[in-house]
Amino acid sequence: MTGSRTISRGHTFLESPRWHEGALYVSDFFARQVLRFPGGDGAPEVIATVPGIPSGLGFLPGGDLLIVSMNDQTVYRLKGGQLEVYADLRGRVRGVLNDMLVDDAGRCYIGTTGHSPDNEADFGPTPLLIVQPDGEVIEAIDDLNFPNGIVKLDDGRLLVAETYAGTVRALKLDGDGIPVSAEVWAHWGREIPYFDIERAHAELEVEPDGLALGRDGTAWIADANGHGIARVREGGETVEFVDTGRLSVFAALAVDSRLFLCCSPRNRTVDWSALHSSELRVANIE
Repeated sequence: MTGSRTISRGHTFLESPRWHEGALYVSDFFARQVLRFPGGDGAPEVIATVPGIPSGLGFLPGGDLLIVSMNDQTVYRLKGGQLEVYADLRGRVRGVLNDMLVDDAGRCYIGTTGHSPDNEADFGPTPLLIVQPDGEVIEAIDDLNFPNGIVKLDDGRLLVAETYAGTVRALKLDGDGIPVSAEVWAHWGREIPYFDIERAHAELEVEPDGLALGRDGTAWIADANGHGIARVREGGETVEFVDTGRLSVFAALAVDSRLFLCCSPRNRTVDWSALHSSELRVANIE
């Protein structure tokens, strides 16, 4: 078991860590800011203020930063210090937008919450949204249960965390990057064959949230209702664990021998928007 140290504290809710040109970028939800940490542990700089709560981040092949704005269902591009609309996804899904992966071709994979803003009564199956480099928007795998963290394995499969199913699914992609099949990559506890957030939260052993690539085909799985993050093999076996104590891990990123962790109080225990209880931490890994 490995521990972690705090790099920065006093944030509202940190999400979606990304590395680019020697710096770590993260979203701070309720401050509506995107932060840049030079070297990964330098003092944070505010590089963008986002109107509808920033979440998923990613970089286009040319280096421009893309930012998911959750509540207005829009992806923005940061160019010359200004935000411009990159993809208008309003009305494509019922829920607000969530995390995002931008691949090496500039293709965006975006998850959604599956329920209306501030209202879980209509929670249900939701697709993965794909924004192609030419702007085409595709909806794929339409039965996902709160699709959250997204990473691409070295074998080309896409992993998607389904938070309220206790599952990570592996999506096989075709030559255009479109999912053509989905299978369970890892699952914890009994099957959750329903869409009920409160019930799932009470019954799940693990609430998989953020994902990060591990070595040898493994993935780091953040548990939104746990006390750390586990490096897991396909099938669910834990081979390494980083303990974060009183805070849960909601997102992570492995950069060489460092694992950056976005940590906040456990899921559904506090009103994150009213607090400054989120921390950026780092753990040394092999």
